[in-house]
Amino acid sequence: MLLRTQHLDATDPKDKIFAVHGLLSQLGAHLPDPDYSKSIQLVYQEAATVAINHDNRLHILASLTGESGIEGLPSWVPDWSCNRPISEIASWDDYNVKRATKPWFKFSADGKRLKLWGAEVDKIEEHSIPFVARYNFHDVVGHGYPIREIRILQRWFERLEEDPHPTSLVEFFSGLSEKPWTRMKSQFNLSTDVLSKYWIKAIKRFKKDGWTYNGARYIDADLRWRATESAMNDGMKEKHVRGDITPFHDLMRTLLDRKVMFVTKRGHLGIASQAIQDDDRIVFFRGVSLPMVVRQVKSKWRLVAPAYIHNGMEDISNSETILNKLQALLVTDQVQKFDIV
Repeated sequence: MLLRTQHLDATDPKDKIFAVHGLLSQLGAHLPDPDYSKSIQLVYQEAATVAINHDNRLHILASLTGESGIEGLPSWVPDWSCNRPISEIASWDDYNVKRATKPWFKFSADGKRLKLWGAEVDKIEEHSIPFVARYNFHDVVGHGYPIREIRILQRWFERLEEDPHPTSLVEFFSGLSEKPWTRMKSQFNLSTDVLSKYWIKAIKRFKKDGWTYNGARYIDADLRWRATESAMNDGMKEKHVRGDITPFHDLMRTLLDRKVMFVTKRGHLGIASQAIQDDDRIVFFRGVSLPMVVRQVKSKWRLVAPAYIHNGMEDISNSETILNKLQALLVTDQVQKFDIV
């Protein structure tokens, strides 16, 4: 309920919390009484603390983006004042590790730090330029989308093809979009494998056709006919790809909104918020079903954002998944303590 207020407008950003105070009280989640003399940092911190303690879960961490306009806000507290937050890159159920384990967490005496227990599994080696912010419908009617979106995707594809990874582009984007696509009602219900294949071909065709100059714009039909033509050349019926490629592209624009693609030290591919940096660590926390990007600040840590990592962090070196290792590790005391500020 608290996260659903984030997309709403409020003259005073504290009202993102105060407006649902009565409803939450009826549900047994007792926030402190509304007090406009409190700092916005304290109001948001108290709300996040109540949510974690009341639910005895850490689901609220899935909404973190690593970007906040509020100075001094703890990294584990969502910034409710931002009503156009970066979309969540992966749902809580995308990863099945530790499903039965209970979260371990503890708040510091002053309430500003959150202590979590987990295991560091990888490190971000390099990341791409960010995808642009997703435009609202009213921003593009009659004008189309900026060609910069296409150019960024082309650069992602070219970079990965220069340095081949075990995961193909089609496999990666199919995996990224599979779960949200199955929740959508599509016209022909093509698989994400098929749609990713022709979506990538269509993006590449823009460059081949010489249509990537500065200031250019494109509309859905431009991408649709390129994808459809490629599919027909492969013997597919025209209507199949034509019917699904537009909603699929719109889904991809939502998933990639202000995200970057990254490569880890172990050679895995992933996508996360544009706030991540090279050398950030990837950690699985006990009771958190998403891999989290964290950053060390002296002896403390800051949470940046969740990440989508293809194949659940499969360990290429020995074909044993890191998640399987963690399944055993995180139910023991052999975990590191992270003091989150």
